[in-house]
Amino acid sequence: MIFKKQIWKYTHQLVLLCVLSLIYTTAEAQLNLVPNASFEVYDTCPYSISGTVYKGIEYAIPWFQPNNNGNSTDLFNACDTSINLCSVPYNYEGFQVAKTGIGYGGFISGIINFSNPYREYLEVELTDTLIAGNKYCVEYYISHANFSDRSTDNISAYISNAAVFGTDYLRLNYVPQINSPVGVVIDDTLNWVQVYGEYIATGGERFMTIGNFSTDSNTTLVFNNYGTHPYAYYYIDDVSVIDCTNTGLPNNNSGKDLELYPNPVKDILNVKFGNLGKSNHECLLTDLAGKTIFRRTYNHESEIQINLSTYSPGIYFLTIFDGKSFVTRKVVHL
Repeated sequence: MIFKKQIWKYTHQLVLLCVLSLIYTTAEAQLNLVPNASFEVYDTCPYSISGTVYKGIEYAIPWFQPNNNGNSTDLFNACDTSINLCSVPYNYEGFQVAKTGIGYGGFISGIINFSNPYREYLEVELTDTLIAGNKYCVEYYISHANFSDRSTDNISAYISNAAVFGTDYLRLNYVPQINSPVGVVIDDTLNWVQVYGEYIATGGERFMTIGNFSTDSNTTLVFNNYGTHPYAYYYIDDVSVIDCTNTGLPNNNSGKDLELYPNPVKDILNVKFGNLGKSNHECLLTDLAGKTIFRRTYNHESEIQINLSTYSPGIYFLTIFDGKSFVTRKVVHL
């Protein structure tokens, strides 16, 4: 009888732990509206046959390529144990350990050739529709591939009500709401660089597309001396869209203490850096067209002021870059 009671006790505890684990996992999944956010789940492991590489991002369900003519937006996963063409950390584009798990995506942000304005994008349907007026914290991490001989700025995200599709390999002509800053080239091959922004939903948004939406003439290009592949290539991992209307930033984000006031602003915008004030950081103010109208580097300042009185009223984006991560806030200038 005592033995049966012990069995019931341990079985009950095991069931309780499983239920709690399921509840926790479900809550975490519901928190982030991006399914398969770190590209761990796949219906086909990326692979190669007779020198041909099969590593499309569509293997990482439900991600897909909006330029659906054969563009090779990629999936890399350690499940590939053949000759490291599609694997993690070694693969055709270089070496990088996944930020989370054993998988990540990859795409070309541009060849930067006016006769061949090549772009690759990756797109996903969110698990729920965005609510009008709510604030969403958008975040993703990118890393420049070792074998890429050039790097760019403008790694952005476009949030839309319906799925977007392009023609051939051409640039998608949309204005993204989340941006890495214009003029700040991402060339770190060692670390995962955070791109972060906040988005106020208009209501009904359900899709997010990531890539370079800028024209070649509006894209900053830097050639590197370590790569051999003639394009700018980036890995991507840990993509998230989280409703942070009432909770502030849900993650341990480097910009969680960044404050802008007053906002809307008429003349003087006060910028309080918080945690970012502990390091050197670059401050950029861009307009809706992506043009940089203010740019300055600060060294351990805790607070600055930006005079907007000479600029036209409208919407601007203030971006702070500390060398490892971007934090972007919208500024309303009256």
